Amino acid sequence: MRIWSLCALLLLLSGLAAICATDGVPDIGDKFEGTQKADLAKLQLPRPSDVTIAVLPFWDYKSNQRHVDLMTDSVRDELDRHGFKLLSKDAAANAVKADGEIEPGQPFRRADALRMGKALKANWVVYGEIYELETYTKNSIFSSKKKAKLSHKISVLDVATGEVLYWHKRSDTSGGHGGPVKRATSTERHAVDISVGRAMYLLTSALPEHPVKSEEAADQSTLNNTK
Repeated sequence: MRIWSLCALLLLLSGLAAICATDGVPDIGDKFEGTQKADLAKLQLPRPSDVTIAVLPFWDYKSNQRHVDLMTDSVRDELDRHGFKLLSKDAAANAVKADGEIEPGQPFRRADALRMGKALKANWVVYGEIYELETYTKNSIFSSKKKAKLSHKISVLDVATGEVLYWHKRSDTSGGHGGPVKRATSTERHAVDISVGRAMYLLTSALPEHPVKSEEAADQSTLNNTK
């Protein structure tokens, strides 16, 4: 009986550890490429409320519109939480349609983002690529758990300088730990939210002190600003 109690305790502790490792956004890990904390420390970043951002539709390796929407919406939610002024999705989509120099079927280049940022009169432009977004079931003797894998890159362009001030490329696996999900979402959306939060953390933590909205408030605000 004591052995079974000990096993149960170990399983509980391992589950809690998994929750912390998976959902703790500040724990971004070391398996990523991109801008480092020391690089950001050299910049004089503005307050989010002074920055107008255009988020361009993400490029997806399978041209899956659902993936594009999930990633774009999650990035918008994260930026809105920190108080950035977001141009509407329609404005960004119209800028893409109106641009005649984009290479069809290819990810946006820095020059593409710069042109559209100028056309939209944005201060920053966020764009990126989705290399993998898949869900799968992990089976064990105790249960079957749905998990998701996501690999992506996020770039933030400063329109005034024409340079990428921040970029972050990473891969994450999440879900299936039995922990609480902060909102009723699909496994894919939950995985995207976790990975986007981690990818943006170095940038958002380097900003001047600013208020941060709850996820629920950001969701509603972004929903109201969709058009």
